[in-house]
Amino acid sequence: TRCATFEAASAIGPSVHMAKSKSHTVKGTHVLTSRAWVDERLMEGSFDELAVAAQVPWEGRVLPSSWYDIYALLRVMEPVCKDLKISIFDAYKQIARKNAQDDLTTIYRAFLRLAGAKGLLNAVPTLWRNYVSFGDVTKLTNDPGLHVSICRAIPTPLLEWACGSWTGFVPTAAEVAGGKNTKFTVVEKGPDVE
Repeated sequence: TRCATFEAASAIGPSVHMAKSKSHTVKGTHVLTSRAWVDERLMEGSFDELAVAAQVPWEGRVLPSSWYDIYALLRVMEPVCKDLKISIFDAYKQIARKNAQDDLTTIYRAFLRLAGAKGLLNAVPTLWRNYVSFGDVTKLTNDPGLHVSICRAIPTPLLEWACGSWTGFVPTAAEVAGGKNTKFTVVEKGPDVE
């Protein structure tokens, strides 16, 4: 497994062709946002056609609150990213930003405004668990102007996806919570260290 250390600063304060895995799933909102991203860039219905060709394990309608295999999703996304000449990291930075904008500006907006950016960043481990069924996020620091978290137990083939997703999602979530000038950096990627 691999880990990544994420660092977020705020002015207001603190190739995948593996078998299906029930333990490596993401929320349906992530799949739906990926679908919209692909269809915007190719044409309507492209994602669903590619999903059939990739033999994804879900059939029919994708539900926002259900859980879906990330390896299957990436079997759809890898050839799309290759054709569009964009990395998985960069694609998922865009996709996760849109996912946060769409998901967190609904029922969660009032909670996020009350919690503020610092409160949201304090809840990063819970936020991870709301969208991803694997990996372990630990908050190391949440001081005014600096938040540092570490994410462990990410399978190597998913590391670029995880880093891109967090680089898009966390700063957007902090902005929705009232953060200003949020910057997010993956400061280190490598093997898990005890």
